[in-house]
Amino acid sequence: MIAKYRTIPMEILIYEAIIRRLPDHHPRKPEFLSKLNRWKAGYKGEKEVDYYLSLFPDDDLTIFQYLRLPHHNGHFQIDTLIISAWFIAVIESKNFAGTIELDPELDQLLQNSDGAEKAYSNPI
Repeated sequence: MIAKYRTIPMEILIYEAIIRRLPDHHPRKPEFLSKLNRWKAGYKGEKEVDYYLSLFPDDDLTIFQYLRLPHHNGHFQIDTLIISAWFIAVIESKNFAGTIELDPELDQLLQNSDGAEKAYSNPI
């Protein structure tokens, strides 16, 4: 059972509004477009995870999508939280373009996209 459904992140709505209102030649428009595209890619990845979770039996699981919780003076966000009688799972999803590989020798994740390679710290 889904106890809290995912909604479009407020950041996407804000960046879309900013971009609609800025003239095409505005110097910061590319910056806002880049941020919007990153947020949309992340949201798309989370929605893809939601599809696979929808295949699980409803009676054994409680699912919270896009959970924002207070912590000290701020908040933290969980993409998906799954609770059952036997376990709790936190799913943090990423939506990388291109191909990714884990390099155990360098202890990093490598992303290859459009001929460019980018290294990230090992998520494991």
